[in-house]
Amino acid sequence: MADIQQEICPITEDDLFIILDHINTRFVHPLHCHPEYEINLVINTNGTRVIGDSEESFEGSDLGMTGPY
Repeated sequence: MADIQQEICPITEDDLFIILDHINTRFVHPLHCHPEYEINLVINTNGTRVIGDSEESFEGSDLGMTGPY
């Protein structure tokens, strides 16, 4: 079984949302969870989106939203 890490998000009680811009040719993050909702937009690339037990290929752009944990 994969090790699931608890991510600590840089968000405070006063923040409605935060925007993180990761300009990188490799978007690789360990399997993780956190209590916040998360919206991910990737553009001009292709790959495999992994959310929970779902794995789907994408090309061009991809938009995904996940709930807490």
